[in-house]
Amino acid sequence: MKKKSVFGAKKRLWTTCCMMAFGSVAWTFPLKMKDNAILNDSEVQAFLGSILNPALRTLPHAPRVKLYVVGNSALNAFAIQEPSIFVFSGLILAADGPGEVAAVLYHELGHVIGHHALQGLEEMRRTSSQGFLTLLLGVLASVVTGSPAPFMAGMTLGNLNATAFQMSHSRDHECFADRFALKTLEKLNYPHRCFTDFMQKLLRMESMDYPFYLRTHPYIKDRIHMAKTHVRAHSGELPKGLEDQFYRTKIKLLAFTSPLEHAKEAVEQAKVPEGIKKYGHAIVAFRLGKARQALERLASFQKQYGDSPYIQELKAQILFEAGNTKEALVAINRALHYRPLDGLMGVLKAQIALENQNASDVIPLLERLVCSIEGEESAELWYWLSVAYGRNNQLGRMKICMAEQAFAMEDFQKAKGCVKDGLKRLSREDPYYQRAKELECALLDKK
Repeated sequence: MKKKSVFGAKKRLWTTCCMMAFGSVAWTFPLKMKDNAILNDSEVQAFLGSILNPALRTLPHAPRVKLYVVGNSALNAFAIQEPSIFVFSGLILAADGPGEVAAVLYHELGHVIGHHALQGLEEMRRTSSQGFLTLLLGVLASVVTGSPAPFMAGMTLGNLNATAFQMSHSRDHECFADRFALKTLEKLNYPHRCFTDFMQKLLRMESMDYPFYLRTHPYIKDRIHMAKTHVRAHSGELPKGLEDQFYRTKIKLLAFTSPLEHAKEAVEQAKVPEGIKKYGHAIVAFRLGKARQALERLASFQKQYGDSPYIQELKAQILFEAGNTKEALVAINRALHYRPLDGLMGVLKAQIALENQNASDVIPLLERLVCSIEGEESAELWYWLSVAYGRNNQLGRMKICMAEQAFAMEDFQKAKGCVKDGLKRLSREDPYYQRAKELECALLDKK
């Protein structure tokens, strides 16, 4: 599991704001948890994808939704119009099954389909102008009467009206998203109780201390009532295997994100099958620096549940941290055999191979991965590719890879400098020379 940054662009303003809110990132392993960091892990992403992808296939024009996990204990999730869905780790840990996670993801997908983030910005602009007019009338009245009272009343009334109007639209959006989630569960023949079960958790947390017109969400009891009246057919069952994915994801998040002094106890008390706990105990031993114990428990888990790319990935991480890079390379190669286009696993292989001074082995893999992964998600791959070429003393290609990384991260000045330097070092016959010229053209209108 890693923590990964998300970079903004003009149409990604909301994502940038989210990153400002959700803290810094790091590339090291074992995971050193910070609250509100973005967690990136192949197994967690695969689980969330297994839930979201069937819902996307029911749509005539499905958006390409990115999924992010935020390391935070809150029972929360939200969507932005990039489109992206952010799921808090606390929500997955609090869920009793994959269906509850599905209900939340489909609710957030409803916000994406309804373009609610963009509508929310528009409502904020509109109500802000309405509030300004109310304030202006108050100012004029104060000038005429010579009293500050109309100004103060106008300011208060303008803010209150604007806030109430925004909250009303927010509640409408939530109702739409609830109905979308229920319809999606119905289309997929998934159990509807997943929605109401999760709502019951929220009901225990709901505050009744502020008036309805200032609430962003309808009352939970009303949402539960709506869900129960919506159900018209017999609820089906979740796909086989999804529950096992959920338990593995849950124990993994719990083992990695719990305070280290309480992690073992947290794994013991987790509401997951006993066999799954071996996976958690292997992770806790890894975090404690007990490599041999971690590998023994991971082997026991593998014997019971069979091999998987994620077991091999974790094994590679444990061996790498213990200094056994030769066996770590064998394990990560097995993981990549299962998932040849997994960027995170490719990065881990690059780290292991370069530690072994084996740059040539990793260059073809990284070049294949950067062609399959777009945008800012390719930045770390370009970084390690630049390191590999540097180790091979191919400095021209190294500079162009550095330029690609900077471009992906929108550091255009650095990208221009690296392209200029790289072109001086490359022959015109080198494929990277043509890549550099294309990148140079792409940078012409960038500041």
